[in-house]
Amino acid sequence: MSPNSSASSDGVTRLNVLSYPSPTTGRYILFLVALVASGLFVGSWLFNEVNGDAWARIVAGCQETAASAGVGSSPEAVLARVEAAQRCAAPAERVRGVWHVGGAAAVAIGGLVVLRAMPSLVRRRRGLVAPPPKYGLVVSRFEELAGTTGLRRMPQPVIGPQVPDAFSFGRPGEYTVALPRWVVVGLQRPGPADGVVRHEFAHIRHRDVELAWLARSVWYVVGPLLLIPALWGALSGDLSLVGQYLWRTVLLAVAVELVAAALLRSREHDADLRAGDTDVHLETLREALKHVGDSSETGRLKQLRARHPGRDDRLRALESPELITRTGFVDAATAAFLGALVLPLVASATAPLLALVGPTMPGEGAGALLVGPLLGLTVGMGMWRARTMEEASRTAGFPAPPESSRGMVAFGVATGLPLGALSSLGQAGTTVAGLTDPLWLVVPVIIGAGTVALTDSLGRLWAPMVRLADRPWKVWLPAAGANIVLFTASTWAWSSLQAGFELVGWPGVRLWLVEGYSGPALVLTSLALSSMAVLAALFRKRAITRPVPSWLVRPRPTIGSVPVTASATEDDNVSVVRCVGWGAASGLVGAVVLVGWRLITGPAATETARWEVAVTVPWVGGAAAGGCVLGLALARPKVGPAAGLVAGPAALLVTLLGFLAFNLSRGGALTAEFVGSFLWPAITIGFLLSLCAGATTAHPWHARSGAVGRRAVLAWALSLCITAVAALVVVGMHPTTAEEEGSGERSAPSPSTPGQEQHTYATMLAPQYGRAYQQMDEELVTASNLAASSSPAAAGHLRSVVLPRAVQLRETAEAYAPLTDEVATIHSDLVAALELTEEKTTMFADALDAQDPALYDRALAVQEEEYALLNRWDQSVRRLQETGTAP
Repeated sequence: MSPNSSASSDGVTRLNVLSYPSPTTGRYILFLVALVASGLFVGSWLFNEVNGDAWARIVAGCQETAASAGVGSSPEAVLARVEAAQRCAAPAERVRGVWHVGGAAAVAIGGLVVLRAMPSLVRRRRGLVAPPPKYGLVVSRFEELAGTTGLRRMPQPVIGPQVPDAFSFGRPGEYTVALPRWVVVGLQRPGPADGVVRHEFAHIRHRDVELAWLARSVWYVVGPLLLIPALWGALSGDLSLVGQYLWRTVLLAVAVELVAAALLRSREHDADLRAGDTDVHLETLREALKHVGDSSETGRLKQLRARHPGRDDRLRALESPELITRTGFVDAATAAFLGALVLPLVASATAPLLALVGPTMPGEGAGALLVGPLLGLTVGMGMWRARTMEEASRTAGFPAPPESSRGMVAFGVATGLPLGALSSLGQAGTTVAGLTDPLWLVVPVIIGAGTVALTDSLGRLWAPMVRLADRPWKVWLPAAGANIVLFTASTWAWSSLQAGFELVGWPGVRLWLVEGYSGPALVLTSLALSSMAVLAALFRKRAITRPVPSWLVRPRPTIGSVPVTASATEDDNVSVVRCVGWGAASGLVGAVVLVGWRLITGPAATETARWEVAVTVPWVGGAAAGGCVLGLALARPKVGPAAGLVAGPAALLVTLLGFLAFNLSRGGALTAEFVGSFLWPAITIGFLLSLCAGATTAHPWHARSGAVGRRAVLAWALSLCITAVAALVVVGMHPTTAEEEGSGERSAPSPSTPGQEQHTYATMLAPQYGRAYQQMDEELVTASNLAASSSPAAAGHLRSVVLPRAVQLRETAEAYAPLTDEVATIHSDLVAALELTEEKTTMFADALDAQDPALYDRALAVQEEEYALLNRWDQSVRRLQETGTAP
């Protein structure tokens, strides 16, 4: 039985694409969020003009007051001063944050006010009135059609002389439909006019009226407000901000025009499909399209500005609804551009509003929580919807629609994110995109493209699940959840990584990925996506034998479901067992590299060695997962990234199990805390590296048919080779314990006689100790920069770099045996000071981890003692250099 035979004999069976939520709804919401968020800049600018000088004086005073909170250039002292200044300025900062939010609130309230007044203005401007009594039959027919479309409230029909085409407007719950003359005449009997009215009812049912008119109303408020800063700057003669601000405002206005037009065109197709949901309704809509004006435009610019798609495009979409589910470059670039516009504005408002104390990044987190879900519901859900409809078309025997291009979507995201970051009003008055090095713009490009590749691959794997669902929501709700989680996590990852690179560079980010990213957010994201991939792979074979469910076709078949006439291609199948095997093999390679590294470096007897293990093991585990995913992606680009969600965790776990088994065999402890210290950061690093690996499949190539077995062997070989290379690179970046211990100052020259000691100590040994201490102090400055953004990273740097050098320098000093009492007296001050250096470094690292102010204070007291001893030693050495004797 063919698909068409399942419907009425004279009917046309089509896919019911409206059973899957349209991503244009999320795009509309993102558009509204971007408009309202522009008010954050208005509030910020207004605050600077009104209270900027007073705020600057308060912050400067707080900086001066905080100068006594910490002495020296150590990261602990810097952090103590920063936190003291933050506590002092917190009330003023919160006021500044309220002004930010007040600007956005004013825009939102103003938009609602305009929205409420808009219906009256439209009626007056177009001369719209209710139909007179002589049109009673028309009104009755209008109400009859409204009753059959499931509307909760009856719209009001109006007519007027300036209504060339039907349109809807009104407030939420109070809708009005303006009817042109030919529709009024046609409604006196069934015919094409019914199709026009049903189309407008579909707009109301889809909430298009609220979304479109609210967006227009908000822009009517935002547009004039955004002109005020430029006009004020021109009138006051302060043009410092105008240059960077004006072009961003113009670009926003152009983007609003083009985005609004694109959204309206997309919603027209959805309304057509809703209005043509049966054979009779479809025919009346076809006839209606012959009477409405054809909005097909010649010229690319006119096409971009058109509010309606062309008549031919609308007819094609009615015949083949799956055509409108394709997500392309413009859709992805628009969503990414709007999201990147919003992020800096939200970040700049959240930080002062919360006024948190300590090294935190609340702005990036708040921006990701707002923008990430919307990107997931637009870009991610668009890709999943397209893959589901492509799968249903093949299965039900419909002509296969052109596949959505992963490459074009990834290119759109990779283009929209940096352009939005460059164009955001939140960056006006700053450096390029708020970055001192624009190179960091590549971070969202790579992670954004990898996110698209991963969601498309997982969507392709999940598509056959539609055949197991008896209700639409059982398919799209998990899809929405997966995309919200994925895009929120990736948005937070690239935004905070970008900020991390800007603040502390790669050395800091390397530690940050171990300490700062080991929280539950990315770990739970990885586990959720991996679980979804496993479920999709396990149930795929069962699903591809099922027919397309009846709710996915329109008109619905009278009995049963549309039978299967085609199945998913073999290239899209994923074997859980095979993926786990790939991962286990890659994990063994990673474990072998780790064990070999530990055998070469020897026991972790020093603080340096222990910290190198703590950093290296998670990175090797993450590299094993990322290398496995990259191998699968290169061998099977369509589903490789999704298969990597199964294989990657297996590689990671086997790598860590191998290391833990080796550690246990050497007498090491095995506690839950010890295992977690390696496992959680390894999962996070593996997730981020997997996104980067997925970016290589942003434009997947098509493997030849019949080569599945060869591709499996290729995937296995690539995974092993890439994992081995990645693991070796990671361990090669870390100095071995032997190198650390052999690079000290133990080769210091010793005087051969007591008479030579004063000269040797003053001119050779003391300067050598001083240079070693200065090098350690430079590492303290590096830790200071880390402390301003991440306490765990700063503590890690103290333990892995500063403390080992302090221990090494103390041991070197203790190894020297003075020959005279006077040099012994001088040298004892140095040894005592270095013992305090070691003690205070440990205390500061512990205080950073525990966020313990009392421990900070005790460490500062130790530091004061250390400085006193060092000063006395330095003065004695200087006198010894000058006179040859010490007092």
